[in-house]
Amino acid sequence: MSNVLRTILRRSAQAILRRVHPSRVRRGSTRDILFLCQNGLMSDYLAPVWELLKGDERLRFFLTYPRDDRIAHEVPKIEAALPVPVVRLGLAECRRFDLIVTADHGYEGLATRKNCPVLYTGHGMTGKVVEGEEGDYGYGPRAKLADGTPRYSAMLEASESNRRRVADRDPVLASAIRVVGSLQDDRLLARVRERDRIRDDFGYGASDRVVLVQSTWGPHCLFHTVGEKLLDELARCTDTKFVLSVHPHEYRPTGDGSPSWGARLDRLDLPNVRVREPKEPWIPSLVAADAVVTDHTSLVIYAALAHKPTLWTDVPEHLVQEGTALARLRSMSPVWTPETTLADALATTIRDYPYDALAELASELNSCPGEAAERVRAVAHELLGLAPTATGSPSDPALKQPLMTSR
Repeated sequence: MSNVLRTILRRSAQAILRRVHPSRVRRGSTRDILFLCQNGLMSDYLAPVWELLKGDERLRFFLTYPRDDRIAHEVPKIEAALPVPVVRLGLAECRRFDLIVTADHGYEGLATRKNCPVLYTGHGMTGKVVEGEEGDYGYGPRAKLADGTPRYSAMLEASESNRRRVADRDPVLASAIRVVGSLQDDRLLARVRERDRIRDDFGYGASDRVVLVQSTWGPHCLFHTVGEKLLDELARCTDTKFVLSVHPHEYRPTGDGSPSWGARLDRLDLPNVRVREPKEPWIPSLVAADAVVTDHTSLVIYAALAHKPTLWTDVPEHLVQEGTALARLRSMSPVWTPETTLADALATTIRDYPYDALAELASELNSCPGEAAERVRAVAHELLGLAPTATGSPSDPALKQPLMTSR
C-alpha cells in the first residue's frame, strides 16, 4: 500500500471517528487538557506544567505518546511523570480537547492551533540547529504552519532578549511568544541553594572536583565524536569525579545491532564515574558539578544559568545559531580536542574561565526568575478561557536575587 493511500485512509478514518465521537459537551467550566509527549525527555518539561495545574478542579488531564519501539524503554518514565489517563495517539487525533500542551515539534495533524489552542513549552533554550534544518530548532520552520503563521497559540519563552531576537527575524512567529520565565529555570535556581546537601547525598566531599559530561544525540554527540578518547581520559583522571549524562536517544537500539552508547556506558565500571540514567532527574547532577564538558546540547544553557564553566567538544559552527545565547556561551568557552589531556583542559577551564562574562550572560537568560508558576498558569487559563485561580505556590522572592555559586 502506498504512503499516499495510507494517508487518505487514515484521514478518512479520523473524519468518521470525529463524527462518532463529537466534541464533548462542556459541563460548566470543565476543560480537557492533552499532554502530547514525544519521548521520555519531553516528560521532564511537561510534568511541571501538569503539577502546576493539577490542583484546579475544573481541569481534566490526558496523556498521549507514540507507540514506538524506539521509546518503549521510556514509557515507564513518561507515565510516572504524568500519571493521568492515557489516550492512544490515533484516537487523540480524533478527539476534541480544550488545550494541547507539547514540549517538542511534531505530529502536525494533532498539535496545531487550528484544532484547538496549543501551548508549546519548549525543552531548553533555543540556539541549537538540527542537521539539515534551517534556523534554530525552537523557532525554526517547524514552529510555523504552511501558510507562514505560528503553529502554536502560545510559545513559552524565558528571555525577553531571545524574544527580541526572534522578532527581528520573524515578527509573525514572535507574536506567539510569551515571556514567562521558566519552570525548569526556577527549579534549578532553587536547587542551587541546596548544593552542599546535594553533593553530600551523592557522596562527594567538599574538596572533590565533580565534572558533568552532558551530551546531545546524533553524529555530533560528543560520545560519537570523541567518545573513545573520553573513556580513556576518564580512567586517567582518578582525582576527579565524573557524571555522564547521555541523551535518551542514545539508549535507543542501533540500526546495525551494535551496542548503543547508553548501553555501553551502563556497563562502564570506573570508580570515579557515575552514569546518570534517563529516568534520573538531571538538575541535581548539574548543581553538584564544578564544571561541565559538553557539545551543543540545549541543556548546556542551564550550566550557564548556574554559573558553571563549560568545556566544549568541537562542533561545526552551523549547528549553533548565530546571535543566540548558546552561540555566546560557545564563543567564551574553550574547546577540548583529543590532542590534549582532559585533565589539563579542565584545570585551565576552571582557572581561566571568563566568569564575569558568564555572569552577564546568565543574567539575560531569564527575564523573570521566580515568576514562572504564576505566569505559565495565567497563559494556560487564558487559552482555556477560564478565570485564574489562587491555586499553586506564589513566586519565590529569593529566586529573584543574584545567583552566586562557588567556582
